[in-house]
Amino acid sequence: MEDISKTFSSKRWWRLRTTDNLWSNFMNSKYCQRSHPVVKTWDKSQYSAWCDLKKIRKDVEPHILWKINEASIDFWWDNWIGSGPIANVTHLNNKPRAMKVKVCLLERQWNTHMIANLVNANIFRDIANTRIGDRNSKDQPIWKATTSGIFTCSSAFDMLRQRRRKCHCRAQPKDESIEHVFISREIATQCLTTGGAIKEKRDYKEETTIILPNLICWELWKARCSYVYGNRRTNRSRICQQVLYLLKNDLKRLDERVDISWTWEKLWKEMEIITPVLSCRPVIWDKPPDNWLKINSDGSSNILKRRAGIGGIVRNRNGQLIVTYVQNVQFCTNNSVEVHAASCGMKLCKDLNFGNIILEMDSLIVVNMIKGKYKVPWELMDKMETLKDMLQQLQAQVVHCYREGNAVADALSKIGAESQHENAMLYGTMKDLPREVRGLFRMDIIQLPTFRIRQKKAMTNSLCFII
Repeated sequence: MEDISKTFSSKRWWRLRTTDNLWSNFMNSKYCQRSHPVVKTWDKSQYSAWCDLKKIRKDVEPHILWKINEASIDFWWDNWIGSGPIANVTHLNNKPRAMKVKVCLLERQWNTHMIANLVNANIFRDIANTRIGDRNSKDQPIWKATTSGIFTCSSAFDMLRQRRRKCHCRAQPKDESIEHVFISREIATQCLTTGGAIKEKRDYKEETTIILPNLICWELWKARCSYVYGNRRTNRSRICQQVLYLLKNDLKRLDERVDISWTWEKLWKEMEIITPVLSCRPVIWDKPPDNWLKINSDGSSNILKRRAGIGGIVRNRNGQLIVTYVQNVQFCTNNSVEVHAASCGMKLCKDLNFGNIILEMDSLIVVNMIKGKYKVPWELMDKMETLKDMLQQLQAQVVHCYREGNAVADALSKIGAESQHENAMLYGTMKDLPREVRGLFRMDIIQLPTFRIRQKKAMTNSLCFII
């Protein structure tokens, strides 16, 4: 109940800080006439509701980010550079008590001379990299706890809840976490090891290797809940039997020869004759029309190595190389490096005064974000708006392609991920290209297809028995 109460208090603080209504105007006028809500103190004579807001402020305020449009937010105390209020990291004694961001703008550009006299070099760099939006729109509050940037009580609850519950392991109980419940605790390790041993012993198909870990995790979760809410323990043998039962039922819907009474050994033996139905289609890199250039861009993000890179190539109607780029970038999400790769390619074409551009990417999600079909996560808003501005300036088209048709850019991005150079590397001729890229480049020139082999959609969750 305490966590639920804090959740609704966080919602009130969000509304106080971001909405313009009768209640928020009343609270700001009554308690924050002379100071910002972020630094306003509380005394015993004030309303208890304000005391509750003050208590939750330190937990909620760091998750509120402001996107500048009309620039009416507070320069010092609102978090609009992403690292927190500027007043907390600036030690100048001449900070104005109330100062809007718009004061630091000169014709919708940053007044660098004025800002340099107010903040240190690190903050100055963050401000210079902050994008200024539409002056006719209100400043946009972003809730950092969700990808959409919209406040939800569920995200606030997950952020605020106190995870005091211990697991039900017999030896050395630990705090519950997703990793502990499904991976590291003893019973999870035993069940997953059993599944892994079976996988190594039998060469069965990919569909079941995907299904089996999901069934194991589901049964582990049921075992956890049966103990937490029913105080009933479950052993490894029962979990494995339940997994086997669910797996056999799933297969029986596909083929009546599957017998519910089969043991693990009998089931794996029968599965040796199982094969999925595959489809194969040739994929060729499409050359651009006459008087057009095509950019193929791609991003590579290696989770295990925590490295990321971008790469791209610009070619003409005949497939001849104009320029390629490779760069190592800071590790981030796949969508972020895809946007970064596309932006780098567009900026390169803009600097070289190229026109009639076609931007081709193998990320359908990012392509749909650019076209407005998908909502852009708040972390990508600034990068996406910058990319859209360049696309509009160059009147470029954005198209999607299969990964097999984007092989050159894919290889370049992987080289960028392994590169030790922070600056972009440019290649202007085929001889300058890395050796592993030249063959792929030649294949595109002579229009040699790459085969895209996929399981048919109708068979995604099904298996076909061969008699």
